[in-house]
Amino acid sequence: MDSTAQTLRWAQFAAVLIAMACAERPPAPVRAGFPKPSLPTLPGPGQASAAPLASVVEPPVAEARPTTLVTRQLVTELPCDARFFVVGTRTFVACDQHLFFVDERGIIVDDTVHAAGLGLDSSDWWSPRIVSMAGQWPRAAWAVTQQAAEGGNAIDLKFFRWHKDRWVAVTKAIQLGSPFPFVVFPWGGTGLVALAPAPFEATRLLAFGAETTPVPPLTKAIQTQQQADEYPCKTAILAPEAWTELASHDILVFSGQLCGVPGGAERAFGVERLRGGQQGGELTLFPLPAEVPRAVLWHDVVAAARAPTDALVAASGIEERAGPDGPPRQFQYLAHWDGVAWHPEPASLGKLTALWAEAGAYWAIDSAGATWLRRGARWFLVEWRELPPSSAADTAWTQAQIVQLRTDAAGTLWLVRSEERPQGSYASRVYRLRFEL
Repeated sequence: MDSTAQTLRWAQFAAVLIAMACAERPPAPVRAGFPKPSLPTLPGPGQASAAPLASVVEPPVAEARPTTLVTRQLVTELPCDARFFVVGTRTFVACDQHLFFVDERGIIVDDTVHAAGLGLDSSDWWSPRIVSMAGQWPRAAWAVTQQAAEGGNAIDLKFFRWHKDRWVAVTKAIQLGSPFPFVVFPWGGTGLVALAPAPFEATRLLAFGAETTPVPPLTKAIQTQQQADEYPCKTAILAPEAWTELASHDILVFSGQLCGVPGGAERAFGVERLRGGQQGGELTLFPLPAEVPRAVLWHDVVAAARAPTDALVAASGIEERAGPDGPPRQFQYLAHWDGVAWHPEPASLGKLTALWAEAGAYWAIDSAGATWLRRGARWFLVEWRELPPSSAADTAWTQAQIVQLRTDAAGTLWLVRSEERPQGSYASRVYRLRFEL
């Protein structure tokens, strides 16, 4: 395959990856000025047989499902696409070109002091924005920013470490092709790792604060000459799409498109386990039913873990080519990790667009926007209760999508709903949650 054909192949792949990147999009820039939000003072937070894949179906009927009651309390509204990050004992809220933190009273307050050095200039629409934070505050705190480059056709990632009274860059900017997703995850509580793809090159592994427990290298691709001529790759993971932490220095990285997998598999769906002390990553292909065609593009991968022996992964798949009887078939996949192997489960909720493990339970969002909570092996539809009751609040609730559930350093569970406004800006509503398992 010549270079032009290879480029076209990557372009086809990139079209699917754009949807992946949107699944956990970074905060979007805000054109307008940043009005000071209203921050009211609120009380502080006192092995089973394999199941077949399920085709895409309509959302399940709520009345046919058990429900669980969760109380939400609106804390504030922010003119941005907000995200919570826990850095040891400090909880930050990244908000486009601004930074907040949750104080000891459980109140979200503006934090201009701890944004020093990141270059978050709100006067510039394309200013850097925080996309990840990790580590221990303040002795080993890390931050990652993203900034548009090449006229919006590429993305620059920059990595920082907190030093005394400001953030200091630890690398030059790492440039990515904008359609391709990347993942950033904590490493052992005091470090940070990023995996970033590069077309026709090895996926880059960037590790910081990993001197005492190095990150094992990614599995290398193994290809015949014919395979390399058709679709060359250097690492098995082409584009990492999701990650979850099983334990300290024990990370699962998921990809819907693998290449040159040992054993002859090509473009498979799998997970690579990165464990400190190992000589290399441990690559595993997910068990798929025999009726699933080989040429399936897996995307919108979401994953979460409650314990080293308890993790979930979900993904959507679509045939690369239409069959003789109609359009390409679509599939949904769900599997559970028991600490030894992955076991497929019926994808009874249809497509999952988000998945978290917080407050001792799994939380999922389906394609219709419904929220589900998993206890054991059963899913419960979340029934929301607003405090204080307000029809206006319920109306506002339905106008945005849930983009994050996060437990802060003090144990409070937060929920963020975000909606896109005209001209590409965002607005977020931040809620405090209370529920009983």
